[in-house]
Amino acid sequence: MCIGEGWNIIKLLINSIRMSSISIRVATLQDKDGVSEVLSLSYSVLMSPSYTSEIMEAALPLMSHANSTLLSCGTYYVVEIDNKIIGCGGWTKENPRQNGVIIKGKGNIRHFATHPECSCRGVAKMIMKRIFEDGKQNDIEVFDCNSSLNAVKFYNSMGFVTIEDIFIPFTETIQFPSVSMTYNM
Repeated sequence: MCIGEGWNIIKLLINSIRMSSISIRVATLQDKDGVSEVLSLSYSVLMSPSYTSEIMEAALPLMSHANSTLLSCGTYYVVEIDNKIIGCGGWTKENPRQNGVIIKGKGNIRHFATHPECSCRGVAKMIMKRIFEDGKQNDIEVFDCNSSLNAVKFYNSMGFVTIEDIFIPFTETIQFPSVSMTYNM
């Protein structure tokens, strides 16, 4: 069952409409609540099989809120059905693991999520295709990604390869297990 007001309608729409009626657009600051809702639902449901309850309890409050900088960067996207956000994600030239360092020709995949009722229906793939188009237009040669453990299979299906297992420090005591991945354009 969908969580949140309006999600039962979205679930019915997803089960009955074609992918062509789903739209993608550049996110704005006005999308903050909708993106936060998708991040929270997606991460709490889809990540829980891959992480301990202790890690999830500590990490969710830190990662399940929309990032205003991403929402206003022009390369962060939302996917919608009937004006309801069902997916989000994007890219930046700034590397979040290196204090915003920009390396010429390199892009960084950022803050992906799909509503749990919409996972495995092409939503994230739609965003990734848009990112790859952007990359070509912006002379990006390589996209790097810090994947959650549960999303490695998706990124592999999009052509990303594993570099190494990593731990992303959220705080001094919270180290979030992830996988560093890369995609050559």
